[in-house]
Amino acid sequence: MSTELLHELNTLQARISELETAFSQQTQLEAALRQTESTYHQILDAINDLVLIKGADSQIIWANKAFCEFYGMTKDELQGITDIAFDEPEHTQKYIKDDQYVFETGQTLVIPKERALRHDRKVRVLNTTKSAVRNAQGEVVMTVGISRDVTVEMATKKALEKKAIEYRNIFEAVTDGILIFDMETANLVEVNPATCKMHGYSYDEFIKLPPTAYIHPNSQHKFEQFLETVRNGNDYRCQAIDIRKNGTNFDVEVNASRCIYSGKPHLLAVVRDISERKQAEIALREREQRLININSLVPGTIYQHEFDLKTGESHFNYLSSKAKIIFELDESELTEGSNPILPLIHPEDFTSLIFSINSAVHQHAPWVSEFRIITRSGKQKWIYGQSEPVGEKSRNVLHNGIFIDITEQKLAQEKIKQQSQELANALQEIQRTQTQFIHNEKMSSLGQLVAGIAHEINNPISFIYGNIEPAREYVQYLFNLIIAYQENLNHAIINNQSIPQIDTTELEYIMEDLPKLLQSIKIGADRIKKIVLSLRNFSRMDEAEYKKVNLHEGIDSSLMILEHRLKQNNRIHIEVVKEYGDLPLIECYAGQLNQVFLNLLTNAIDAFDKSLITNASLVNNSINNKPTIYIATELTNNNNIAICISDNGVGIPKEALAKIFDPFFTTKPVGKGTGMGLSICHQIITQKHNGSIQCLSAPGEGTTFIIRIPPSQEQLTN
Repeated sequence: MSTELLHELNTLQARISELETAFSQQTQLEAALRQTESTYHQILDAINDLVLIKGADSQIIWANKAFCEFYGMTKDELQGITDIAFDEPEHTQKYIKDDQYVFETGQTLVIPKERALRHDRKVRVLNTTKSAVRNAQGEVVMTVGISRDVTVEMATKKALEKKAIEYRNIFEAVTDGILIFDMETANLVEVNPATCKMHGYSYDEFIKLPPTAYIHPNSQHKFEQFLETVRNGNDYRCQAIDIRKNGTNFDVEVNASRCIYSGKPHLLAVVRDISERKQAEIALREREQRLININSLVPGTIYQHEFDLKTGESHFNYLSSKAKIIFELDESELTEGSNPILPLIHPEDFTSLIFSINSAVHQHAPWVSEFRIITRSGKQKWIYGQSEPVGEKSRNVLHNGIFIDITEQKLAQEKIKQQSQELANALQEIQRTQTQFIHNEKMSSLGQLVAGIAHEINNPISFIYGNIEPAREYVQYLFNLIIAYQENLNHAIINNQSIPQIDTTELEYIMEDLPKLLQSIKIGADRIKKIVLSLRNFSRMDEAEYKKVNLHEGIDSSLMILEHRLKQNNRIHIEVVKEYGDLPLIECYAGQLNQVFLNLLTNAIDAFDKSLITNASLVNNSINNKPTIYIATELTNNNNIAICISDNGVGIPKEALAKIFDPFFTTKPVGKGTGMGLSICHQIITQKHNGSIQCLSAPGEGTTFIIRIPPSQEQLTN
């Protein structure tokens, strides 16, 4: 071999050796790198946070164990996908957008709260941090996201915040004062509104005050005791005196202990204003003293009775001096251990009284009873007894009580009972009288009704009756004429003679007048039929329940019944002006409403009859206008039916107008009115039809009645 070839072989061999060394080093480096990567993966699999590594196209490169368990997928299933299949689309778009932001900016993105669907489809809240991973040249090659499930933490935090708000609300709502002091410095660090209100300061004022500003000098030493006692771990309680902003003093009760505030031990003092309780205690002591002084003035006998539950024996340990008066006892009988009242009990009350006493004693319960006694002088008295058991139940039971003589009250009760019975009888009599008045009013209305009908029917009947006789004569004449004609006709036929001529003048008159008579009779009959129909429409006796009717028919029927009064000879003709609105059928008691219309129209007619007016000033106030009654109806904006009946009569004085609907009140002379008409109208409209009736009037200006009622039974029910 040539030297050059040998040199090249050596060089080639050396290069091969270098390559072998380099390859060995690369293999070792890759093995070390894989080992490091495996170690890192083991570390990331060991943590509870969710770790996810993504490439530039937002595809998953690697996920740790916690991430796989959260979504219920293996690492191989996750590798290469963009996002979880069951995740919400808007979440996926947001994840991709966040990854792009980190890739493009290289900045770390912190997402405090984001929603995520776990494998069980439960929504969890994650705290996520996404960071960029760069290569040796500083280029972002992947992103790593670390997420922590903070669902429980956030729920706990929210619950704690809610609890803190509740505690704060309680702190501010309690009526007792609450003060919190620093354990070391004894400075006031917090106070509730009740404390500020109790002392008359605002919060900003009170929180800056030293204890000497609101604690009375006589109680300053108790504040020092409070600090020392609670610092040593013991509770503290006392009564002290505090000072208000206005300088007045008040008593307080203090309960103190340790508490945790802002994570550190503090001193807690609960202060209660007991000034009212103190005053109540003073008042109670004064009251007790007064009771002791008044004891001698008690209208009864105070006693203490002792019962032996084993032997059944009993006696009085004490009987006050009033027992001598009530029971007519001697002084010697009031000694301890005696039972002077037992022999005085009325025989009829003895058994029940002893039973009630024994029941109360054995049940250790209060006792109350009323019973009779017969004194030694023979007087019968009613006694009220009441007692309460004293102490715990034992063999010997004590009862403190009182006996009161209630004989006068019993007699008064009997008298009151008798008077009550008399009043009840009087009330029944008044009710019977009222019923009679109502009946009289109905009979008065019925009388007017009958008079009107009789008058109205009398005219057509008289007309019919007056035409019957001429009609009978005409018919009889025609009958005679026919008979004579038949006889003359037969005679002429037999004798072959001509028929004599009939008096054409008389026959023509009959032929002209007879149809007129019959037509007049028909008109009279139609008039009677119309009156009867109006009467039926007016009475509605066959309609006791609610029924839909035409209101205008009822008004017209009432007018027809009263037509004779509108045309009476003792007054000029009364004109009736009707302005009917377009009304629906109304659901009502038709007969009762017709009674209202008849009454109001009758009163309107009476307003033109001076013989029925008792007020002299109204009689002298002549009516210049033509007597007119106005009747108007309409459907109001709130769907109620309004009926207005007016007259231009003499009107009603102001003092009478206020009582116009009162029972038994009337402005008419004695014997001309019962005073129940308008009262019954008011009852029918307001109680039966849930409506209203109003009267507007003034002397010389006429009178107007306005009725408003709902049109349907449903509205009445509502």
